[in-house]
Amino acid sequence: HFANAAEEKLLQMGFVRSQIRWFDHHLCHAFAAFHCSPFASALVITFDGRGDCLAGTVYEAQRTEAATSVGGEPPGFELVACTTFLDSVAYLYSIGTQLLGFRPFHHEGKVTGLAAKGESRRGDSDGTFAIFSKAVWLEEERRGVNPRTGKRGWAIRTDDTGEYYKAFSTASPPKLLEDLQPFPKEDIAAGLQDVTEHVICE
Repeated sequence: HFANAAEEKLLQMGFVRSQIRWFDHHLCHAFAAFHCSPFASALVITFDGRGDCLAGTVYEAQRTEAATSVGGEPPGFELVACTTFLDSVAYLYSIGTQLLGFRPFHHEGKVTGLAAKGESRRGDSDGTFAIFSKAVWLEEERRGVNPRTGKRGWAIRTDDTGEYYKAFSTASPPKLLEDLQPFPKEDIAAGLQDVTEHVICE
């Protein structure tokens, strides 16, 4: 629906259909990051809330002399793994941003800064790392094939009961809020940051 509405608006502005091109959301992030880097080859990782039904991707990238393609993956780029927006680590980060009294999709950097002053107590069963781990975790059997892309899935899994996670950036999962209530903001931010780094880097 969005693509159709956007295309109609562009046509009303005087563009013609042959001038309009659509590109994959995460591929655009990855392409821009890689081609602004000094590397000849790299593993390029993208993460955000949602884009073209995905929340994260991994590309293998190589610099080539070939011209860029229109549609599909450009020369030198291969999608090797991805995760859907239903298991979005970025959505959890935005939920935590709102929980801390900040504005989702605007003030996540404040959470990152606040995290440096807190303790997640990773390894303890009653720290904020353990609480956020009930919302998102790694699950080996999730490494199957993503049906949309035909590529290997990421092993990220989120709580599907709605108690600790919901796939909306402004959600308020009740058990997550309840369990975090006794902790200072710094420790909540630290737990959120620590879990985010863990599921992405592991």
